[in-house]
Amino acid sequence: MPEYQFADKGGKIVSVEYDKNSYFSADQVLESLDSVFNKFPFPAYVEQVTGYDDVFHVTFPEGNDGIGDVFICAKGTTPGGRSGLKDEQRIQPKAKYLNYVFERGEEGKKTVFLGVYNRDGETILCTWKVMASAAASIETPISKQIKITSIAKAMREGFVQQDKGKGEYACAFRPEFLYFYLRNCDWLHTGYISEFAEHTIPENFGSTEDTVSEKGFEEVNFYTGIKSKYPRNRIIFGAPGTGKSFTLNGAAKKLLVDGGYEERVTFHPDYSYANFVGTYKPVMVGGSSDILDATSKDVLSVLLDKTKTAQEKYDLLYERFKDDGLTRLPILLGLYTDEVFKTRKQDGTDAVGNNSVERNHGKALRPYVALASDVKVKEEIAYEYVPGPFMRVLAKALKSAMTDNPKPHLLIIEEINRANVAAVFGDVFQLLDRASNNASGEIIWDKTINETFAMITNNCPYYVDLQTRKRITDDQNYFKRLHECVLTIASNELENAGLLNLFELVGVDLTEETLDDFGDKEVILYNIEKELSTQFNTRKQLVLKTIYTCIDHSGSLYDIDCLSLFGTNSFNLVWEKVCAEIMNNQLDTRLGALRLPIPLKDKYSKQTKLIEIIEKPLWTVTGKTATDTLIPDIVSISVVNGEWQFVIFDAKYYNAKLDPGIFPKAQPGIESVTKQYLYQLAYQEFIDEHKFSSVKNCFILPTEESTVLDKEEVSLQMLSKIGLQSIKVRFLPAKMAYDNYLSGRKLDIALLKL
Repeated sequence: MPEYQFADKGGKIVSVEYDKNSYFSADQVLESLDSVFNKFPFPAYVEQVTGYDDVFHVTFPEGNDGIGDVFICAKGTTPGGRSGLKDEQRIQPKAKYLNYVFERGEEGKKTVFLGVYNRDGETILCTWKVMASAAASIETPISKQIKITSIAKAMREGFVQQDKGKGEYACAFRPEFLYFYLRNCDWLHTGYISEFAEHTIPENFGSTEDTVSEKGFEEVNFYTGIKSKYPRNRIIFGAPGTGKSFTLNGAAKKLLVDGGYEERVTFHPDYSYANFVGTYKPVMVGGSSDILDATSKDVLSVLLDKTKTAQEKYDLLYERFKDDGLTRLPILLGLYTDEVFKTRKQDGTDAVGNNSVERNHGKALRPYVALASDVKVKEEIAYEYVPGPFMRVLAKALKSAMTDNPKPHLLIIEEINRANVAAVFGDVFQLLDRASNNASGEIIWDKTINETFAMITNNCPYYVDLQTRKRITDDQNYFKRLHECVLTIASNELENAGLLNLFELVGVDLTEETLDDFGDKEVILYNIEKELSTQFNTRKQLVLKTIYTCIDHSGSLYDIDCLSLFGTNSFNLVWEKVCAEIMNNQLDTRLGALRLPIPLKDKYSKQTKLIEIIEKPLWTVTGKTATDTLIPDIVSISVVNGEWQFVIFDAKYYNAKLDPGIFPKAQPGIESVTKQYLYQLAYQEFIDEHKFSSVKNCFILPTEESTVLDKEEVSLQMLSKIGLQSIKVRFLPAKMAYDNYLSGRKLDIALLKL
């Protein structure tokens, strides 16, 4: 077989022989598209268009943010095609399929011309411009190519374009970029991605929710996603001179090391809500252009010059805006004129399109802005809102949240107890304990009273450390992340010392966080001690104490003189997972993507999963079926010695004693045996209709031996009499199973000799 270049996982290019049997079928393309579209929060339904094998129609029952239905002409990519070129992938759909999709585009639908590259579980989507074919025959294959270097680069970088010449680009990208492509595919095949700003209006990424309230204005909730080892609200108290301000200054410096904003205020007895939050105050206002700097006045003079056309104004202002704000210049002109004008790129060449979107944005803004003019207006006294330190910091934080790189903002209050705090804060207090969705954390009073200390004033308890559902979740996440961090550090130290190989341990890399991300050493140890005081689960106590010792290096809580390993005590679940993977479990595979002896019967939907065809119990009094039904562990479809086998496995993590002449011990129980028979009965109609050579039923148990042990079978004559197969029993070497699982290989089912 000839060698071709392929892109392996991670974007490494290798030369290997091409196995034509690995061709990606239309059913596999369907399954791949279904998987890709359903990675996003818009439920999607993908189906083949009847009579057009390589055309797929994607619908969205709950909508998809305005994109609408998508028609796709798609095939799996294959190497080769053009003479002597071993570094290309191509697709060759028939002209009629491509023309069908093109016609849908003419009707206003979203259309895509796509190749699916799949290797070692890595999927890259390759796309070309949708154009009608002028081939003499509608059966003529239309060939499109893309370089393997472009696919490899897409694996590493996410999204790439390949210049095909004559102003056309092919695209290759990871599935995560699907919606970026769908929103921009109208120009991505004719314009380079550096022109992105000319085709889009920047979105407000700081807002997680935009809604219009009953009051008629827009309410915006901001969530920056900034994570910090410091609490969002923190009170430091102590006697004078004990280092309160010094501690805060150090923490502020670390918090804002990568940028941000800090403001400091000192409370005093006369300090009020108006000082802290803000209030209306008299200010001098006027319409004079004297408030503008010289540069702004020059721009304004051009905009107000009635002797010049819009094009002349654009040309005059082009150089001023070229390096900063060129995409905003059409909007600015749109504020002052309705005339049409041409725009240019930074390199001076004509831009794509007629900038109508930007001009219309400017026009739409006119009623809502006071346009600057050269007419002077007498200054007057007016009342305007003057923000206090709290509102200033809040406003700056919200503006930062609307950028691609939000920064932390800090407000430090000195001498907080010298003012009437309730009066100064007012309803701002309601903002100090918020969940991530801006909802108040629900206080759990039992946990607060039982596990925290109260301050008693005038015989009334005040709980400073409230326990809320959000706080408990945050604490759990904190210790989970800390555990992952310590394990990663320990793994790296063992690897550097050469001990992983010595103890035959597998290294772990669970997180990129470091201990500094969790606070100073003393803060981390304090948090662990506090958690230990309320933690009564023995295993969790041991883990927390081990983490403490690892961080403290002193063993102050207790001495450790042995190696403790923590893992799962539900290893049956691990065995089931491993067996399902290496046996190529097909239960969750759609029927249209299954390899079957004959084509799928029309009575079955290609979108239905194999697990979903098992009958569910009907309760006649209700006329409804129950949601629960039989669920096998593993179903595999394999070809052994030319025979199609439908194999039903049950992975049992049992140490069964099954030897000649003795009573069976620790074997699967009668309920497991009868269920295994029922699984076969549940699939019998599907098996018969699709002409399988045989059906096999098998228990898979682990063994320490190095070869598969044939333990014959278990049977119930009353069920065998109705044509159901007895259940084979095989002991599978655990080392063989784990080796296959960890290396990503499938087990050759022929080894089981079923």
